Amino acid sequence: MPVIKNAADAALTTPLSLTATPAELDAEFAATVTAVTASHRSLAEQAEATKSILDAAKSTQSGLQNVEG
Repeated sequence: MPVIKNAADAALTTPLSLTATPAELDAEFAATVTAVTASHRSLAEQAEATKSILDAAKSTQSGLQNVEG
């Protein structure tokens, strides 16, 4: 499970709440939880990838300023 490091990512920490009959839970619970978990993981991975891109851009920008300065 991803670790949320930024309070702005609160949507990723929203608890899962399911309402269903026992029969529905027996039939669909595992697939539902798997889908939600995969979705959250995907969002976390996208956020981490974006952060990496932004960090790289900042490093490049800092390097250019040092060369020009």
